[in-house]
Amino acid sequence: MKQSAFPLALLFAARVHSLSPTLRLPSRAALKVGSQVAAGQYGRIHLAEWDGVPAVAKRPYAALAADAALAGEYFNVEREVNEAIQRSSPETEHFPRFLGCASSGGDEWLVWERLAGCCLGGEGEAASELARYSGSGAKLEADHGLSPRAALRQLLECAAALHRLGYVHRDIKLENCLLASTAASATSSSAPPSSVKLIDMGSAAFVDGCTLLDRARSRCTSLDPDRSPCSPLYAPPEQFASPDFPFAFDVYCLGISYLRLSLSCLKSDSQLEAFRIELSSLAGGELDRWVRAKLTGTAVDPTLANELSDALPADSLPLLAAMLREDPARRPTIDSLLEHPFLRAGAGSDAAGPAPRPAWLSRLLGGGGEDECEVLPFYDSVERPLAVRVRLRPP
Repeated sequence: MKQSAFPLALLFAARVHSLSPTLRLPSRAALKVGSQVAAGQYGRIHLAEWDGVPAVAKRPYAALAADAALAGEYFNVEREVNEAIQRSSPETEHFPRFLGCASSGGDEWLVWERLAGCCLGGEGEAASELARYSGSGAKLEADHGLSPRAALRQLLECAAALHRLGYVHRDIKLENCLLASTAASATSSSAPPSSVKLIDMGSAAFVDGCTLLDRARSRCTSLDPDRSPCSPLYAPPEQFASPDFPFAFDVYCLGISYLRLSLSCLKSDSQLEAFRIELSSLAGGELDRWVRAKLTGTAVDPTLANELSDALPADSLPLLAAMLREDPARRPTIDSLLEHPFLRAGAGSDAAGPAPRPAWLSRLLGGGGEDECEVLPFYDSVERPLAVRVRLRPP
């Protein structure tokens, strides 16, 4: 199982800056590798220069000889996905700009543009992992002009862009989400809000156009039914991408990511682990039952009650509960989620803020039952295969 990724986000720029679409990519010999700035279980990241362009470069690495093949596999999958992104839309707003592959010092490297202003975690940094704001949605909005609701919408758009290329990410988590802003947005409240970019594609699997039989026999890129490269704290109960509904895997991860970003009670790994256990064993995997258990009874935590009221405005609870359904076939499609009123509101300004106590919460605490989420198209109704060979239609 793949372990938590190293902080790739710290390696990308603080200030949004794009190369010209007509930039001539240099030869493989043009890469100059500098000092190492981050390390993970299966890779090493260095500052670099690509034909004079500031960059970051990644090479495969394994501390144990037995893991060398696995490190190479993750490296190759990440290269494949980034090359697909580069061919499809090199100027995409959803991912860091991939420059290409190169050889240097006897190693193979993947190279991304290092945007101007990167300070690698120093004071005043305007680009960071979304994980820095776990349980601190208010601070995220203060620092980046981005509410958790708007961040979720952007993450759904990132996942949808990847799905359209035929890949399911399988490791979406706050640590793999990069916040990028203009230099002005780091110091001015009137600057545009930060944008979210999805990174670390080594766990992705290609499923679009791959037959059900091939998926079952592990003949699709990185889709191995005997190995799950995901992060268990974020992964859905199935742990492995469903051959029938693989894109639903990422929907669950995004639901967990939103909750962790919004609730301080889920800030640490141990708190998130406890929540996942409670959600499964005490609430049967149903988020509304977990909320009811926390807010009714003899020992209600008023701080948690207020936090849930702020973090789950309007009709968000039924929506999130649908994203966290244990059955992947019943999770909403990303298309339907993006059209939901809660997330459509997140596309604009959140200046008005949530109501002090959403109607659904008042009814829940009063024993009247929660609001019903509007009927959302889900994967079973959209992607149910009609034949052995099927081309899935990702959201």
